[in-house]
Amino acid sequence: MPLADVRALPLRVRPVAAETVTGFLGRLANANSLTPRDLRLHITDLAGLSPSRPNLERAAAWAERLGGLTPGHFAAD
Repeated sequence: MPLADVRALPLRVRPVAAETVTGFLGRLANANSLTPRDLRLHITDLAGLSPSRPNLERAAAWAERLGGLTPGHFAAD
């Protein structure tokens, strides 16, 4: 699925200064009544990453899109 076709989750969380993609996704999952594991699996599938050893920092663009953040947010941090 192209990144442009992915909508933000309904409930957003404000990122914390210097927060990692993994930390942000955990809080985003909890805010949306998902388990961090389920959201991680969804993102690894979208980004084409291995679900057994995901490097979620490589999926920053997906995290930004699902969290409703400005593109490049994690690159700027």
